[in-house]
Amino acid sequence: MILQGAGVEHLHDLRETCFRQKRPLFVTYDGSKPHPRYVSYLWERVLGTGNHAARTKLHDEFARLGSRGVELAMRACGQRSEKTAEAYRTRAFQMLSINRGHTDMIGEITQEEWEAFF
Repeated sequence: MILQGAGVEHLHDLRETCFRQKRPLFVTYDGSKPHPRYVSYLWERVLGTGNHAARTKLHDEFARLGSRGVELAMRACGQRSEKTAEAYRTRAFQMLSINRGHTDMIGEITQEEWEAFF
């Protein structure tokens, strides 16, 4: 969808061209303006699920950056709803808290305990 048949080594140049021409990243092959759900439609055809799966993955990855990550993911996904942002901030906090808890617990396990129990 993005590379339009070009090799992955051209991704940077294609991205720069989009910015320079103020062209949408996703376009149709015939040059017509795609409908608002075009990207999700193509994902569904190829992967069997809409682009919501990629949006969730993007939010999960950016969540590691905390509130700033939520802001970046919201922009990347074209989302503006404060309700959505709050839901992702809450999810990011939960993920970071769980990771922190796991890290703290692992730090308390001795090498002998690792060998004996894990």
